[in-house]
Amino acid sequence: MTLAKEMETTIKTSVPQEVINDFKKIVGEENVLLDRETKSDYGSDKTEDYHFMPDVVVKPATTQEVSELLKICNKFK
Repeated sequence: MTLAKEMETTIKTSVPQEVINDFKKIVGEENVLLDRETKSDYGSDKTEDYHFMPDVVVKPATTQEVSELLKICNKFK
């Protein structure tokens, strides 16, 4: 894989710090999970052998928080 292709893949799969900060403002820092072990727990639904490591896990508590998170996601897609 070329360096340019590697960088393109990294950019597409990583979440910018600005987005992480916005998520934390919406749901609180304790509800934005970035550690590898926690992310691994959320990487599958336990019914299949598929495992996809998420870049971040966000745990909203209200529909309003979900709505605000989706606005951020749509802004940075």
